[in-house]
Parts: sequence; C-alpha cells; structure tokens
Amino acid sequence: MIMILLSKLSGVVIFVYCVCRLSSRVHAYQNLSFWAHICLIPSAVAIVIAQTPPAMESVIFRCGVALYFASQTWRIWRLQQKMK
Repeated sequence: MIMILLSKLSGVVIFVYCVCRLSSRVHAYQNLSFWAHICLIPSAVAIVIAQTPPAMESVIFRCGVALYFASQTWRIWRLQQKMK
C-alpha cells in the first residue's frame, strides 16, 4: 500500500513540475528540455492512474525523480526570493 502511495505521489509531483515548467516560459521546438517535459507529462499521468502495484525499482526511481524536481523547484523559489 505504501509503495502505491509513494508511486502516485511521485507521479503527481512530476506532473505538476512539468506543467509548471512548460507554462512558465516560451519554449522553442528545438529545445530538448521542452521535449523532455512533454514526454514526462503522459508518463506521470500513467503513473498516477496505474492500478497494479509497481516494482520496488520503479518506486525508488520515481521518488528520486520527484525529489530532484522538488529540489529544483525549491532552488528556483529561493533565488526568486533573494531577487525581491
């Protein structure tokens, strides 16, 4: 049960991060970051709606990606606070 909750929470964090990054600025189609975030959105949705229990490796990887995105969001937010 905890593995499913961690997996779904990671999917939500990844989804929110990608949507926020894509909506915060104008991207060029040549930008690899744009395409990476575009590919991660449906993957995050699939993680959230999945009904089967994920493997331990998948949960660890998803949590790692979600923590990385959360740390990037925190870093950006702190930089914005210093600039005010």
